[in-house]
Amino acid sequence: MMMPLKILNFKPDEELTQEMKKAVISSSEALLHGSIPQAIDEGMGGSYFVIDRNSGQKIAVFKPSDEEPCAPNNPKGLTGKIGERGIKNGVRSGEQSIREVAAYKLDHNHLAGVPPTLLVELKFPRSHVQNIHPSLGKFNGNNSSNNNNNNMFENERIIGSFQLFAPSFCPSSDLSFSLFSLKDVQAIAAFDMRLINQDRHDGNILVRKNEDHEFNLVSYKLIPIDHGNCLPDNLNVSCFEWTWLTAPQLKNPIHSDVLNSIINLNIEKDVEELKQLGVRSECIRTMQISATFMKECCYLFKNKNITLYDIASMMCRSDFETPSELEKIVYKTNWMTLKELLHVKAKGNTFDDVFFKKFKQQIRFYLETKNPKFNL
Repeated sequence: MMMPLKILNFKPDEELTQEMKKAVISSSEALLHGSIPQAIDEGMGGSYFVIDRNSGQKIAVFKPSDEEPCAPNNPKGLTGKIGERGIKNGVRSGEQSIREVAAYKLDHNHLAGVPPTLLVELKFPRSHVQNIHPSLGKFNGNNSSNNNNNNMFENERIIGSFQLFAPSFCPSSDLSFSLFSLKDVQAIAAFDMRLINQDRHDGNILVRKNEDHEFNLVSYKLIPIDHGNCLPDNLNVSCFEWTWLTAPQLKNPIHSDVLNSIINLNIEKDVEELKQLGVRSECIRTMQISATFMKECCYLFKNKNITLYDIASMMCRSDFETPSELEKIVYKTNWMTLKELLHVKAKGNTFDDVFFKKFKQQIRFYLETKNPKFNL
């Protein structure tokens, strides 16, 4: 018997967390016994809760790649073809599932708190697909209404992201950012900046409430979800797409854990991780640029009290049309790189060899001339 849940793109040296092992087993059992994932109304793409057949509790959230906005089986009326422009400029339809997985893998030491996520193949019926594509007919290769075993929609296997369900008290939109810890807010902000997340709003940061009844204390833990619109093929992100930009924590000194995580980034290792997941090279280069920019800013100016607000303000657009300071630096560096590659002394060097060397120089030059605060 073919299992109803198959893990994809999983390396031999990887290990599942205990929570994820339990979730995979419970989900497989539920699907084998005929449990149908519960469609979620929220969002522009199709997504489902996988339910434990014994407890009735939510196990995971499954997001099919063919139900993303602008994908062929989108249940919200936003249908299109795989590979076309998606709901955000820079991420194509059918690419969001991979980005959900990439976000988890690039959340080093789980600092931002992205829930464990896998790329999987599930088998379950989707009645809405037949309504979207009535010309396909109800049955596969047999139009007899008596042969229900051949129902193509009942037997299809669906690829998508599988993320552990994260129980929460409320979305961050229900509370003030001032209630959240410095580390949590800054860790999520730094994570979104590095991945150029084009869709961080206060509805996709969940809040877990921790109560200490003995001392009558309450604390909150932030959980970022919905990373399908990160890792675009461009640097076009506006200030309106980063909800945490107005949080007071962004203007405080960078938390030591967050600062060290940025300075110690292994960008080359992240590049290889994204290549193995099949992320497009243009999108990987966007991450290289954003991560390099953040790393250089923090390394060069950590003693100058540079803040994440300083860095983020240079990385995002103040409106939807005007290029960010980072985009301007990249444009200038591209021009300088092409000019040098035409010189005989540059022969043998790749474009990126020259680009990233000059890019680091331009970051320092820009910061020192832009703001006296950063003069070394």
